[in-house]
Amino acid sequence: MPRRVVFAVLAALIFLSLAFALYPQGDTDLIAVLKDMRNTLKEFNTRLAQVEQLVKELPKKESKSASKGQKASAQPSPETIPASTMAMAQDAYQRGHAAEDRGSYDPAIVEYSNAVQLDPHNDAAFLHRAYAYFYAGRLDLALADVNQSLSIQPNNSQAYEFRSRVYRGLRDYPHALADLNEALKRDYNPNLLLAQAGIEEERGNLKTAIDIYGATLVRQPNSSVALLKRARAYEQLKQTDRALADCTAAIAAHPDLAEAYVCRADAHVRMTLLPAAIADLNTALKLNPSSVEASRMIAAVRDLVALNDGSKPEQAPPSPPPVVAGPFPAPPATAVAPPPSAPATAIAAPTPIAPATLAVAQSANTEPSPDAMKVKQFRHLMYVGRQKLAEGKFEDAILDLTQAIQLDPSSALAYNSRGYAELRTLKYQDALKDFTTAIQLNPDYANAHLNLGATLQLLGEKGGREHMQKAAELEKAASASALVRKP
Repeated sequence: MPRRVVFAVLAALIFLSLAFALYPQGDTDLIAVLKDMRNTLKEFNTRLAQVEQLVKELPKKESKSASKGQKASAQPSPETIPASTMAMAQDAYQRGHAAEDRGSYDPAIVEYSNAVQLDPHNDAAFLHRAYAYFYAGRLDLALADVNQSLSIQPNNSQAYEFRSRVYRGLRDYPHALADLNEALKRDYNPNLLLAQAGIEEERGNLKTAIDIYGATLVRQPNSSVALLKRARAYEQLKQTDRALADCTAAIAAHPDLAEAYVCRADAHVRMTLLPAAIADLNTALKLNPSSVEASRMIAAVRDLVALNDGSKPEQAPPSPPPVVAGPFPAPPATAVAPPPSAPATAIAAPTPIAPATLAVAQSANTEPSPDAMKVKQFRHLMYVGRQKLAEGKFEDAILDLTQAIQLDPSSALAYNSRGYAELRTLKYQDALKDFTTAIQLNPDYANAHLNLGATLQLLGEKGGREHMQKAAELEKAASASALVRKP
């Protein structure tokens, strides 16, 4: 019996003895005292029962507390993981890193999974497994892993930047912007501002995007990336003079940058300054002879010159097959790559301008043949359609690109471009057909594979991940740029 109960019984006995000692005078008084004692004993019995009940419940509570303590200690702390296990976890992490660097994302995921199973506190392993899931097109799993990484290490600016890209791919723009702000609090990186501006562009907030590009240029006045991106935003707002100024500023800051001359050439075309556009495109090709955009654009501009003066079209220079860069840069070994201009599952805009391979050789002494005129019309429609894509006039672009397809049903570029416009106007089934046709015409068309994969994912159908992986493989094989090019 507990000590408190024993003490209570002894106290009761002492109380009874005292009562008899204090009240020996008479029977009446003794009876009254006994009644009081009887009531006291009843109260005492009640309290005694309560004490006994508490004594019975005490072992149960102690058992529950011990059980909770065992559950809390089930997850080993870093200090309790054996050194041999930590070594095995690190080896698995390094193998995952090597596979990730090769672009072998599935093996990388397996190795990173082994690493986090052995060491659940490895925030880097969770983060890099998130990279692998991201580049494999599994945004849901990428989000779960980067959340776990941040729960372990909540001050990692790179993890916030990466999670913003995941949210951007999921079209969750408020969360994407919030994460970029968290990253900026920890690391004021101008690339984060560029990512913010890119998100605002996707949301259609071009003026806000321009303001953010301006803020970037305050800190980096010679940033060619910010200048060229702001120029594209100005073009979409039809502020061609400002676009021209930014392209010219980019050339002044980086005279050897071919993309800056292409940018200014596009502004010249919009202002109908075609000779100036050709001069800039020639300079771009001298700086970068493999520039697909410049070689295709110069052919289209020359055709426009021919259309304007009524002369025969010039022979277009040969150009490489249409390969479009996709949003699948290989993630860095120790840090998150600079934010791409679009998320991994964002729809990649088709390559600009009609392919130069459609040029038809003509004799200098003959009138343009019907086929040559057809080629000129096709190129013109492609150029106009692509400019409308850049301006966000997707319905108008569909009309022009449909006419282009009627003139040349074998053009994978035309189908991919129209599919992009259809996707932006939420015509998913039409876009699905056009992207599929583009791949049938050109099985190695990386951009079309990427767009088809994203469309399948939007529709909740199977096969999207496979097409996105195919696009990544084609991009790596072609050694193309890691940034998505906009129309």
